[in-house]
Amino acid sequence: MQRDLSWGLVTECSVSRNIGAMRMAELGHTAVGIDLSEEMLAAAQRKAEGFGLPVTFRLGDAEEPPRDGAPYDVILERHVIWTLPQPREAVRAWQGLLKPGGLLVLIEGIFEMSDRTVYPKLEAQLPLYGGRPGEELAALLEEEGFIQTAVRPLMDAALWLETPTRPRFMVTGRRPLADAPAKGS
Repeated sequence: MQRDLSWGLVTECSVSRNIGAMRMAELGHTAVGIDLSEEMLAAAQRKAEGFGLPVTFRLGDAEEPPRDGAPYDVILERHVIWTLPQPREAVRAWQGLLKPGGLLVLIEGIFEMSDRTVYPKLEAQLPLYGGRPGEELAALLEEEGFIQTAVRPLMDAALWLETPTRPRFMVTGRRPLADAPAKGS
């Protein structure tokens, strides 16, 4: 049964896993996945086809996702925002792809980065390197105009095939039904 929602999967850390898009397609939603890697997209497409699920895949950057297919009711990302050089700009771009009242879902956590000497140059380029607490990500969404933000823990072992040892959570926020006036207006 097809639902009236067009679920947009903006990106996953490894779209070849294709967890979000496949689950949304299983539930009867229109699912779209993007990734910057053609190889990851091809692997994700093979996986979706293997399960007989209608998922559309597009080449694109999480910080500047393609606009074709927008606006979406939901944008979902999994373990992505902390890997972006410009996470605030990505949040703005995602908001621009959402319908008024649309939902942004961040599946995130605090990741073990015990040897911070391995990638010091990379770490310097990623403002959210290693993850941030859910409350900090919710505040970022609020600063960018999202409303009804919430943080929900995702510590159930059934969600990860093991018991998480570090915090994992879902941060959500809605695009307002009417855009707020620009600051200074």
